Amino acid sequence: MFFHEQIYRSSEVMTKLKNLSITICGAGALGANITENLARSGLDMLAIFALLIDKQGII
Repeated sequence: MFFHEQIYRSSEVMTKLKNLSITICGAGALGANITENLARSGLDMLAIFALLIDKQGII
C-alpha cells in the first residue's frame, strides 16, 4: 500500500476501500497496471478475468 494513501485518507475511507470488491476484465498491460495500482491503494478483493484470443477465436 502506498504510504501517502494512509496519510491523506481517513481510516474510514481506507476501511471502505479495503471492503470493496472489484472485477477487472483483462490482464494485459492496462489491466495489470490498474490491478497493481488498486492493490497498492488498499483494495483486497480483486478478481481478474482474462480471455485468450488467437486467430481461431476465444480459447
